[in-house]
Amino acid sequence: MCDARAVPGPPHVTAVGTLIGTRDGPCYLADLVLLSFPPQVGRGIEVRGVDLDQVPGLRRRGDRYWTEAAVLVSGRIDGEALVADRPPWPSP
Repeated sequence: MCDARAVPGPPHVTAVGTLIGTRDGPCYLADLVLLSFPPQVGRGIEVRGVDLDQVPGLRRRGDRYWTEAAVLVSGRIDGEALVADRPPWPSP
């Protein structure tokens, strides 16, 4: 007999994109990046709970940061943000 139960709450998701943000401001996972230097978010979702010291390939200029290659972020959607449950990892 199987005793499986549904877990209430938002579904778990994994998203891919470029991580962009500022040291003291919000962090975004962008699927559309504006070609400027440093890059800017054209379209994306806010990401919370990311430890910047754990992000592979993070570039910095002043208080701005971004990943040059796409990363995967895993977590749950809370309102309009993705709350990460583990450090981002490189996209294959």
